[in-house]
Amino acid sequence: MIETLRAAWSLLDEAESVLLTSHVNPDGDAVGSLLALGHALEGRGKAVTMALQDPVPASCLFLPGADRIRRSPLQGAFGLTVMLDCEGPYRTGDLEGLVLSSPRLLVIDHHPSEKRWGAVEIRETTAAATGEILVDLLKAGDCPITQGVADCLLTAIMLDTGGFRHSNTSPHVLRTAALLLEKGARLPVIYRELFENRSLTTARLMGVALSRIQRAGDESIVYTYLTRDDFERTGAGENETDGINNQLIGIRGTEASALFREADIPKRLIPGAIALAQAIHVFMMPL
Repeated sequence: MIETLRAAWSLLDEAESVLLTSHVNPDGDAVGSLLALGHALEGRGKAVTMALQDPVPASCLFLPGADRIRRSPLQGAFGLTVMLDCEGPYRTGDLEGLVLSSPRLLVIDHHPSEKRWGAVEIRETTAAATGEILVDLLKAGDCPITQGVADCLLTAIMLDTGGFRHSNTSPHVLRTAALLLEKGARLPVIYRELFENRSLTTARLMGVALSRIQRAGDESIVYTYLTRDDFERTGAGENETDGINNQLIGIRGTEASALFREADIPKRLIPGAIALAQAIHVFMMPL
């Protein structure tokens, strides 16, 4: 692990311009990791561009620099691309072409992948979140962890551990969280923004989704769906689905949950997608 961290810093230090990106429909781990590394690299004098296909979720807009994350389509040449919290370039959506054409690619992720994509990969599947891995990376690079960076990293970790409630909350996770608190991370603020502070439109959209809950397979899988009309009727934006899967996975006896959105799946494919949910675990959350 130490050698991989050193190899990653070799790539980062050599690059003058860096593109940071993550998966479609980003969550707190994707956004928090993106911003934390972006701030750290700018502190080392790098020209950093942060970009995503889809909007930053409303629950993460409080993070410093969230308004600087650009949306695709994106043009430009970058000396290095860093793919965070993303098992493959195909998961970056419209940014896949830029990722694949990058002269150098660094992957930092906690998900398994069947293929190696990067010149250097920090792929730690035992980590609870990509944000947890980034703490070790920043420490290895002697990067100062400011309060803003600490907020971003704790957001990443709290989202993927369900606020330290899931079984992936290891002793290392808690030690890492303690370090971030010592650096000034605002746990009460982060918890409120991630899990409690919802707009009226978000609450209405969640109500629609929860009204359609169905069980599948052996009833350990729970799923629901949202149509484009649901977003229009409630006035909710496409970044306001955060928290719905947490509600689904909290239903007694549930081991996996799925949220289908018409924006993601063509209407004609929704019946087949729901059938697929009855056969496989589309969305998994540690219990």
